[in-house]
Amino acid sequence: MRTVDQGTLEDEVVILPDSFYDRISLTEHLVRAPLQVPDDILGRLKKETSGLLVEESVLMEIASALLTGHVVLQGPPGTGKTSLASAICRAFRVGRSTITGREDLSAYDLIGRQDLVFDEASKQEIVVPTDGAFTTAVIECAGAVSRNQDDPEENPSTGHWLVIDELNRANMDRAFGELFTVLGTDEPVGVPLKYHGSKNEMLYIPGAFRLIGTINSIDKQFVNSMSLAIRRRFTFITLDIPAQKPEAESWTEGESPAAREFRIVVNAACSRLTTKTGKEHHAVSIIEAHSRRLGNLFSLIELVRYAKEGSDYPFLPIGTAPLIDTVELFLSRLSLEPQKDANEALDWAAAAKLGSLFDVDHLDSDQVGAYALKLTHLSSASRFATELRRHAVAGQSYV
Repeated sequence: MRTVDQGTLEDEVVILPDSFYDRISLTEHLVRAPLQVPDDILGRLKKETSGLLVEESVLMEIASALLTGHVVLQGPPGTGKTSLASAICRAFRVGRSTITGREDLSAYDLIGRQDLVFDEASKQEIVVPTDGAFTTAVIECAGAVSRNQDDPEENPSTGHWLVIDELNRANMDRAFGELFTVLGTDEPVGVPLKYHGSKNEMLYIPGAFRLIGTINSIDKQFVNSMSLAIRRRFTFITLDIPAQKPEAESWTEGESPAAREFRIVVNAACSRLTTKTGKEHHAVSIIEAHSRRLGNLFSLIELVRYAKEGSDYPFLPIGTAPLIDTVELFLSRLSLEPQKDANEALDWAAAAKLGSLFDVDHLDSDQVGAYALKLTHLSSASRFATELRRHAVAGQSYV
């Protein structure tokens, strides 16, 4: 009796392989493979983002958008877009690859190219095909889908997605030009991988594959515009700073998004510093000891976060991440110098971590100067205020 090995069955598409690297064109058979959405996806998203400040309504928007296609998370720097992208992938039970957009990102980086390498066996330089980030993520996705279909208990991952951080720092039309068609259709349209030479490989996008991009909506002078053709292929979800805390609410016990952010910031700062130093920093103890001065800092930050047109102060949507950095640096200074005046330590940390955020070209120098005067409430000899006056006098602006 003639035996048929697995390779033959895969070639004849009786079964699909666990890995598609040697049979890329077989990805065509997964174009209709749907995205596997966990029944409790909203609960999973809430769990995975418990350490982030993301409203349930935004999580629902993200889940809805991913059912239909690719997503871009946009918002001010420090609002947790990159961390959220990772949490989304975990919630959907998919692996991920992450790259960062840059000005010279090209189709060679995304799709693939031929590279000249030294072959140890022949002791010669040879030309080999090198898959780009997009191609590699799609091949990984096809393998994950195939393995999951074969044995979901042994292979719980239902796909593999590509996350592109700082998406609009790349020239998207140049980098994604060859992918316009496949990203904009549900039809089985393949991308010819010409760099594979005589193998004539075609790459097809599994139905379970997604792209997640992140965009910093503030640093626009350092980024490229995105054409309507590119924008149409994504759903844009905005992550913003939390709504302002009601005046009568406590920073430490309030339930508003801003009060919850206060506790998230302190917890995150303590956790990070504990990991880095090996010395325990407990959020409860820190809040008990420093709630008033930390609350004072947050109240001062609110003046620019929510500044309206005609305000005495500049508008600057400072995200959560810089606040975590500031509190972490403050606690680090006190751990090394316990006798240090805590107000001065916090003022120094704010100057070091937040001061440079005001070095932006759209801020009015008079408003920055007025805000610097207000910062003396943080410390009588405010280094934060001095840092801002330096920017105001220079009259310069850019982040």
